[in-house]
Amino acid sequence: MSENARKTNSGIMGRLVFLIACACAVALLGFVGVNLAVQPLHDAGFASPVAQARAAKKISIKSKKVKVAKIDVQYYSTKALKPKPKLTYKGKKLKKGKHYTLSYKNNAKAGTGKIVVKGKGKFKGKRTVKFKIKNKIAISTPRTKYIYTGKAIRPPVTVKYKGVKLAVDVDYTVSYSSNKKVGTATITVKGAGKYSFKKTKNFKITKDGGVVIDVSEHDGTIQWGTVKKYIDLAILRSYVTLTVGSHAHKKYNDKKWRQDVYYESYATDCEALDIPYGAYAYLVFKGAPAKAKNKMGYLEYAKLDAQLQADAFWDVTFVNGHRPSFIVLDLEDEGLFDLGKNTAIASEAFVDRIQERAVEAGYEDGVKIGIYVGTWTYPMFGFETDEGARVMAEKADFLWMPIYGKNTGEVPTAAEHMPDRPYDMWQYTSQGKVKGLIGSGGVADMSLISTTGPHAHEMSWYFKP
Repeated sequence: MSENARKTNSGIMGRLVFLIACACAVALLGFVGVNLAVQPLHDAGFASPVAQARAAKKISIKSKKVKVAKIDVQYYSTKALKPKPKLTYKGKKLKKGKHYTLSYKNNAKAGTGKIVVKGKGKFKGKRTVKFKIKNKIAISTPRTKYIYTGKAIRPPVTVKYKGVKLAVDVDYTVSYSSNKKVGTATITVKGAGKYSFKKTKNFKITKDGGVVIDVSEHDGTIQWGTVKKYIDLAILRSYVTLTVGSHAHKKYNDKKWRQDVYYESYATDCEALDIPYGAYAYLVFKGAPAKAKNKMGYLEYAKLDAQLQADAFWDVTFVNGHRPSFIVLDLEDEGLFDLGKNTAIASEAFVDRIQERAVEAGYEDGVKIGIYVGTWTYPMFGFETDEGARVMAEKADFLWMPIYGKNTGEVPTAAEHMPDRPYDMWQYTSQGKVKGLIGSGGVADMSLISTTGPHAHEMSWYFKP
């Protein structure tokens, strides 16, 4: 055997011996319970360089470069809605299942549905996409609460199918039930023509609260046909005292009162649309001026002034057939401060003359009269004196008090923002929102009725002359 052959055989034998030795060692270690399973480094908590590179390249699904197209309004009938959003990344469309998955929340009723988009593949993270859900058949009324009047109440109804307004008596019919007494009334809408459906909607009938607005020429143009849907009662200014000088005697001054510019227009529209309304007089009574040459006393002069203004008020209010359901003495102007506690007595003179004119005009029982006075001017104007309390109890049919609180347009709930004494009507804001008030930008003084006030009238009492 040559030297090379011997070397080759020797190398082969050496390797063979090494392999046999390794096999024996493995067998021995396995026998004593050592686990020799090979574990990749990333399974042991170490990411491979390739895996690390891939993770570093993942894109957040919330990235600004990931765009989601706006989802159209969805219309709910009976099944949960699952619209599919369109996603793009740098202008390229992403694929559901490959780049993201979808899940849904709040998607089985009208309101705001949510889609949870979860990144997949090279995208990571989650983002929420919102969409609007509307009922396929939507029924609406201007309000959900109406005032008891003793008559059947039939609020106007708007019906839409997938957002498109339907025509009454063509596409649907309307009927009402339990809509005369206090409680819960029901509107039933049935499809007609090519529409087949039946839906109901409830509304409340109550004895107090209500929506009362008071307006004057300062409110300008009013679309009463629209306003009617949102109010129960209107109070129109018909008369205003000009607050310069004294008013009783032309001997000392020219006439200082006038009709509100818009009163007759407002009254005509209210009557044509069957909107209950009252009328108010913005008043200032004057005592005898220092330069008066007559011997009439200060209070007697104020009472005469009140009587003359009552005549003027009647002449511009109950004119051309207008018959407001009630009238109000608006006692708020600082021009009354000089008269002070005598204001209550002068008011009685005004009321007495009004009732005389009412009887003359055929109102056998007179007219209903309210007094509007603030919480802090109530004692200032003498209504806490014995005489003033008598006037309020015997001459006034209701007490109307203003206090606004934060004046947000909503009814205040904090005690300090409410009248400090029992009231029949409460003017709680000058920012009440009503559609159709064009000239005032959609806002007006707004009041509500209390049936537990000193005179305890149901609201329907205010509707009838």
